[in-house]
Amino acid sequence: MIRVQESLKQAKKYHRAGQLQLAEPIYRWILQVHSTHADAHYLLGALCEASARLEEAEAHLRQAVRLRPQYAQPHNHLGMVLVKQGKRNDAIASFQQALRLDPDLIEALNNLGMTFRDQGHLARRLPVSAEWSNYALMISRLTKSLGMSYCGRASWSMRSLASSTP
Repeated sequence: MIRVQESLKQAKKYHRAGQLQLAEPIYRWILQVHSTHADAHYLLGALCEASARLEEAEAHLRQAVRLRPQYAQPHNHLGMVLVKQGKRNDAIASFQQALRLDPDLIEALNNLGMTFRDQGHLARRLPVSAEWSNYALMISRLTKSLGMSYCGRASWSMRSLASSTP
């Protein structure tokens, strides 16, 4: 098991450095040795998503969710893959599950808001605590003061968070 953990650590380094071609075989080796390794499934799923291999990404992320259902990140990444596949309702359910598990997972909140926006549900309220709403308002004001009125997806979600109330 020590060798698996060391290998996973090395694969993560490659993955973070963008060296996906070096990380992928390590994740696959780990899954050959330990087919129920939730982290390896999750990370390989994220890698496959980044490589636009969405069906394979979905399979690995679903396996990660099955193996460790209390872990929020795989739910969030699964939602991202499902959005890319046009399965928006399933994606919404994944983002919502991620937020139930970790209400402070801002990426899931952002992804949920973007999915609602893309479906034309701009007025839909997001599950935002007062603390996050205040934080988002502060970030929105900061980006505006820096002259970045629109910086893509993240700034849209921050403006949306700032205007929503639980």
